[in-house]
Amino acid sequence: GARRHLITPGSSRARVTTSSPEPGRCTDAPAATRSAVWWLLVAALAAQPEGQEPLAVRMARGEATYRGVCAACHQRTGEGLQGVFPPLAASDYLRRPESELATVVLAGLSGPITVSGRPYNGVMPAFANLTDHEIADVLTYVRASMGNRLPPVSTEVVATARRDMPRPVEGAHP
Repeated sequence: GARRHLITPGSSRARVTTSSPEPGRCTDAPAATRSAVWWLLVAALAAQPEGQEPLAVRMARGEATYRGVCAACHQRTGEGLQGVFPPLAASDYLRRPESELATVVLAGLSGPITVSGRPYNGVMPAFANLTDHEIADVLTYVRASMGNRLPPVSTEVVATARRDMPRPVEGAHP
């Protein structure tokens, strides 16, 4: 039958218990297995940067933002509408620097661009109303799904892009 592996933190080391679905049958794993599982757990926790959420959490939030904000134009599948809205699925445009992509979301984009070999000349509105966290998550989602295999975008990259955007001149007409 199927076995479950439980990791229980102890006072000085983890206890790994292997249990079977039959009632009353529970045995301790050999010491070598306990040690190996403990170090794998430690390595997994160490690989996660402190204060950064797991990628799966960011992807889920990014997908929710994408569906609520981006999918109306770029379509749910990211295929876009040829000649009108560029695709995000398997898109060469997403290989641009992360800060540039953050600026596109923050400030919008207008004028001619080429995406995956096809010309587009439209307008994408600014989404500066989204938080840095939301923009980082949606960019992370788009860059790691729909046929794209690119690394996550950090909230810090978006915050820096927002900070570096030109500000209106004081006293100028809006």
